Amino acid sequence: MCSSDLMDSPNRLAAGLCLGLWIGLLPKLSLLTWCLGTIFILSTANLLTMLVGFGCGCLLIPAIDPLALQLGERLIGWEFLAPFFSSIINGPLGSLWQLDNSAMTGNLAVGIIAFLPAFFLARTLFNRLQPIIEGWLASRPRTEWLTGSNRPPKPAS
Repeated sequence: MCSSDLMDSPNRLAAGLCLGLWIGLLPKLSLLTWCLGTIFILSTANLLTMLVGFGCGCLLIPAIDPLALQLGERLIGWEFLAPFFSSIINGPLGSLWQLDNSAMTGNLAVGIIAFLPAFFLARTLFNRLQPIIEGWLASRPRTEWLTGSNRPPKPAS
């Protein structure tokens, strides 16, 4: 089940961020995007960081689009992959996958290529930031109440 705890393991936090970033880069009206999104949400990755990654991916689309379009055109035009693309496109629901779209194919490839470097960078970042965030949250008066403790918050004096 997907976790939404900010004090989750750095691996789950980084996986959520990277999976969300990957889905955010893909065109949203594709069956592939919806299938991958459903699989990612059902994974053990952190849901909150996945949503943050999705938002960042959506914001990065204008900057990455020229690279993704060129990469997609090259992948679609590559003779080695032509049987794969034709079997997907000519198969059932072929047009809904949008793999004949250079933006879809390019952004899918950019997400695959960038996943591991982004994962290791995010994991390192979460390893360093998590103790700082835990200390800050522990100093807040309403933290116990917000994290599910049965005690009501202390009134401010």
